[in-house]
Amino acid sequence: MAYRPSEVRNQKQSSIQEPNIIPIMNLFLTIIPFLMLFIVLSKIALINIDLGSTGSTGGAGEGGEGGNGGKKELRLQVIIYRQGPSAKGKEFAFEIREQEKTTKTITPINGRYNYVQLDNALRELKARYPETFNIEVAPDHDVLYDDLLQAIDISKKNGFLKVNYGLINVEIGFYRVAIGGLDAA
Repeated sequence: MAYRPSEVRNQKQSSIQEPNIIPIMNLFLTIIPFLMLFIVLSKIALINIDLGSTGSTGGAGEGGEGGNGGKKELRLQVIIYRQGPSAKGKEFAFEIREQEKTTKTITPINGRYNYVQLDNALRELKARYPETFNIEVAPDHDVLYDDLLQAIDISKKNGFLKVNYGLINVEIGFYRVAIGGLDAA
């Protein structure tokens, strides 16, 4: 007794069914934004600057005494000028301030920042204040990011381990105005 041929055999065997790649595409579409987010967060974590600091210390410490036990903390600043109206003749210059009084101005060499003199000035400053580990770097609004990072690296190399980001404080008459900062562009 002969059986009739199966219907599966009669179908075209040349038509190969394509794999369904929609689940794999959905997986990649959800993973890629998270990977990009982690890359950005890891880049931000590598630059250890405090973007919210204005130089004030406050809040209670672990003992509840409130900061540094009543001593006024020394405020050291490195101000970076580039060009424009806020530089006022200090193009490509650094200015070092102690307790908001200018102690040293580092002039440029050949129209560029003088990083060697900044390194020497910060080394002298650290020798005068060996217990101080905080410094505030305040760039003018048009300072390049690379120049800011070089100033931060020089500060850390000289023992100022906590580098805060700040704004340039200028006194105009009776008013104290904060100018500068990094543009979002």
